[in-house]
Amino acid sequence: LPSISENEYVLVKIDGEVFYDKMGALYDKILGAKVLEVPSMLNHKVTWNKAQAYKHPAKGHKLYKIKTRTGREIVISPNHSLLILDADTFSPKITSIANLKGGERVPCVKKLPELNSRELLEITESDVLWDEIKEIEPVDYSGYVYDFCVPGVENFAAGLGGIITHNTASFAGQQASFLNVLGKDNVVRKVQECWASLF
Repeated sequence: LPSISENEYVLVKIDGEVFYDKMGALYDKILGAKVLEVPSMLNHKVTWNKAQAYKHPAKGHKLYKIKTRTGREIVISPNHSLLILDADTFSPKITSIANLKGGERVPCVKKLPELNSRELLEITESDVLWDEIKEIEPVDYSGYVYDFCVPGVENFAAGLGGIITHNTASFAGQQASFLNVLGKDNVVRKVQECWASLF
């Protein structure tokens, strides 16, 4: 399954208490959680959403480090899907590492709060910044990789600076995927494009 590295920072709410740390350091706490929530994007707003966490061995595969114009970064597995801003429709769309060329805009939490500040509890009011990808580079890695499944919104924030990644445990992105499509004609066209991407 596609995943983030154990060294990626994540913001999580475990049984109502907020934590910001590396995924590998938080995993044991996450496993014992009755209620796990992560910040996810919906309609260009970041909200807390219930999630499930997964852990998989990376088996020595290369991961990819993505760096943005503002210095945000994340290390993810090569088949982890991402959200980018569609330049034609200005709507989020799902893509893969293989399709990135640099210059795309990825959603990021606009302001990551300081640990132990009141702002941690107010992240639901954060806006999204569409940051430009400046660099994509392979990274040798052999530790564990992790993922969150976030039903309903299918994404979560991770990495330095809170880059919002697509929730890959849902297996979306195996063919063309489109978000926030409005209007009957547009829906029909996007369904046709999705089906056409299978061939």
